[in-house]
Amino acid sequence: MRKKRILPHIAALAAALCMTVLPSGLGAVPDMTVDAGAETEINGIGATKNTVRQGESFDVIVNVPQMNAYADTVEIRLGFDPDVFELTSWEPQIASGTSMKNSDTQKGFAIVVAANANVNLSYGLTVTAGFRAKSTAALGNSAISLKRADVSNTETGFSWTPSTRDVQIKVADNLAPVSGKISLNLPTSASETAQISLTGSDGSLFEQSVTLNRNRTTGKLEGTYLFSNTEGGVTYTMKIDVAGCKPRIETVGTDYGNTDADLSLNLLGDVDGNGDRNAADATLILKYIVGLPSSINDDYTRSVACVEGGTKPTERDATQILRYLAFYPSVFNPNP
Repeated sequence: MRKKRILPHIAALAAALCMTVLPSGLGAVPDMTVDAGAETEINGIGATKNTVRQGESFDVIVNVPQMNAYADTVEIRLGFDPDVFELTSWEPQIASGTSMKNSDTQKGFAIVVAANANVNLSYGLTVTAGFRAKSTAALGNSAISLKRADVSNTETGFSWTPSTRDVQIKVADNLAPVSGKISLNLPTSASETAQISLTGSDGSLFEQSVTLNRNRTTGKLEGTYLFSNTEGGVTYTMKIDVAGCKPRIETVGTDYGNTDADLSLNLLGDVDGNGDRNAADATLILKYIVGLPSSINDDYTRSVACVEGGTKPTERDATQILRYLAFYPSVFNPNP
């Protein structure tokens, strides 16, 4: 039986930390926020959905942005493929002037005209049309176009020029397969079995087992999975379990095509993912605690570092790794 060697590990850990200047105040790294910016206003035509299922409804919007101008003429005409889309609502209202509206789903158009208008564009002008993709619509892209966009003033010479004159709508199948690769750095094992489950926001549940085999190029255990009956537009919770590893739980939102999600797993406590839990992992945990650069940079690696099962890494987690290395009782080997 090997002798207990906890003191050399503690000494090595202390030396590693002393090589880096500690901050004067201990604490977690401040949260970083990203300003996504305001949404760009439509100048022309747009849609509430760019991908729809057969039989699914959506709105098409024609928007004249805010500007310092008056329009005495408004004429807007939409064109679409009647074999793909049907018009479900068309009730545009022009605030002033004599207006006329007309539409024909069979011929594929919708039009509104306002003559002798006096439209103040300081608040912009928006008209909305309701559409539905036909249940018999062919799968693929189809355009809804702004065939005519005359918003002008004959006296002042003002004329609006839209920047977008058509919007592409993709009609897609209900099915949206989810697939990807699972990888695990575990040099001591020839193969492992991953249990994968997908739980949908619609209550659906899919499960499968995947064998992870050694990839001679990468040196990692790898395997692929495929859920072919998942549906588009559904949010799934994916859980991956491998014996000895920290389960990985991720949210997967499906579009209306193939969704790829390649994910890696770590042994519990193997923060750096090299396939072994050692003093380097304990060092990374302690660095994270005091706000020094560390590879603990996402929810999963934080959960890997929480060997005692907490919500954020602590010095107790680092101690558990050191106790394991020195063959003392720990969460990894309670009865060594």
